[in-house]
Amino acid sequence: MSTLAAYPLKDLLKFNVWSVVVWGNLIAIVTIVCVLRVSLRRDKAENTPANLDPFLDDAQLEGAHLERVLGWALFFFAVFAITLPLYWLHEASRGKGTIKYFDKNSEERGLELFSNAAMPKTFNAALSLQCANCHGADGSGGGKPLVYIDPKTGVAHNVVWKAPALNTVLYRFSPQEVNDIITRGRPGTPMQGWGVDKNGGGPKNAQSISDLVNYLKSIQLPAGTQAEALGDLKGCQASSPLPPKTALGQTLCRSDAWKRQPDAQLKTAETDLATATKALKDDRAQFDKL
Repeated sequence: MSTLAAYPLKDLLKFNVWSVVVWGNLIAIVTIVCVLRVSLRRDKAENTPANLDPFLDDAQLEGAHLERVLGWALFFFAVFAITLPLYWLHEASRGKGTIKYFDKNSEERGLELFSNAAMPKTFNAALSLQCANCHGADGSGGGKPLVYIDPKTGVAHNVVWKAPALNTVLYRFSPQEVNDIITRGRPGTPMQGWGVDKNGGGPKNAQSISDLVNYLKSIQLPAGTQAEALGDLKGCQASSPLPPKTALGQTLCRSDAWKRQPDAQLKTAETDLATATKALKDDRAQFDKL
């Protein structure tokens, strides 16, 4: 009953696994209650034993009674002949719908893990890892204040560690590599390991890490063309900057290009794109050395 109470009522009208299960159980419960009610109210008088109770004669058995039985048999045969092919035709879309359903739930759990207190609709104080504190609520990157102690002089410095954007991370690493980074962290950076893997030392199991990766997949910006990236650059140059719509545009806007004059030439923008691309390759090379 607690599971049913927690189930969104609007989803009962959708055709998916859970709605079918819920409606099936409700119908079964109502049927059982009706049968019990009829059984309790039935006349309890002693009936004639079945072997002594007169049955239909041959004329009746071979007439209307037989026709009625054969009619019902034909009806149910027609029902099965129609519904089984329909069920078979729907099987492929049902399988895709089930995969989509589980992927959506995984992304929602990943969003909950990613959220911080500034995202009250999805933040869970007991479960959230608060990735957004460093990487931004939209995954576009951010900074984290740290105290860095120089190993040579022992002097402490207040610095801001620039966390990378995660809404373009799958252009730099494969999903499995992102999974490994989240699980084991990145040595030499504030990125700690979050997985229970022996090399991770974190609190989350493989399912939770997989949910995080699936959420990151859902927020990846489209790669975009050079023209679209330049359009994003104009948005960054505006007095009220617009968020980039493409991965290339975000990389360009995060560079120094947006600080230049709005009439910057295409060649300058191409140079910025080349510089950004090299930075992405250097980041990948650094990861491969770990």
